[in-house]
Amino acid sequence: MLFSAGYGLRRALARAQSDANDALEKLATGKRINRASDDPSGLVAAEKLRADRTALDRTIRGLERESSFLGAKDGALSALGELLIDLEGIVVSAANTGGLSEAERDALAADADGILTAIDHVATISIFNSQKLLAGYRTADLGGDAGRLADLRDALRSGEFESAQSIVEGARDQVLGERGRIGGRLKGLDAERNAALETFENVSGALSLIEDTDVAQEVSSLVRAQILEEASVKTIQIEREQAAGALKLLEGAMAIARG
Repeated sequence: MLFSAGYGLRRALARAQSDANDALEKLATGKRINRASDDPSGLVAAEKLRADRTALDRTIRGLERESSFLGAKDGALSALGELLIDLEGIVVSAANTGGLSEAERDALAADADGILTAIDHVATISIFNSQKLLAGYRTADLGGDAGRLADLRDALRSGEFESAQSIVEGARDQVLGERGRIGGRLKGLDAERNAALETFENVSGALSLIEDTDVAQEVSSLVRAQILEEASVKTIQIEREQAAGALKLLEGAMAIARG
């Protein structure tokens, strides 16, 4: 009977120690699931959610990279647009041949040359993360039905001011059209990113519910296990003392019987 009671107490002590260690581990790691045996189905669900979260994170980063690239391209196109506005002003002034001297027209042509050189320079140096932002936006590419910006010099010198103006307007339309497309895409990217961020937060919340430690619950479990552990140890000590006392009484009785 004493052996049976002692075995039960040792089992209770081992269980209390195991529960205490389990609670301590969960509090230390912050995770409710530290091994597959803690919650097999929960582990599977958590791994799937973690994979979903990783995919969403990559999607968000991709959207942010595209948004940054397009934002930088829009800034570069804006600079081109300002140069084209200045160029258009020069063409309009040059067309007013009645009020300008030949020297003034030569000066305007020189100003136009300077702006055309600046456009090619901006197209060359506009780079974002090793990518050219304005590929296809040099003076050889921009223009209208009357020709490219690279033809503007000849049009101004030959007095073909209507053609010159058509060239500049065509170039401006190209730049504005691209900026419009970029603006539409940026708005779409914002919507996609916001949706992905919301889904990411929902997935993260679901993952947290599955695998994160409930601190209050684990502290309560730890305190309970420690109390049971202490009680089991005390009870075992009392049992041993009682057994020793009984053995001493038995030895005394046997000595009396022999006497």
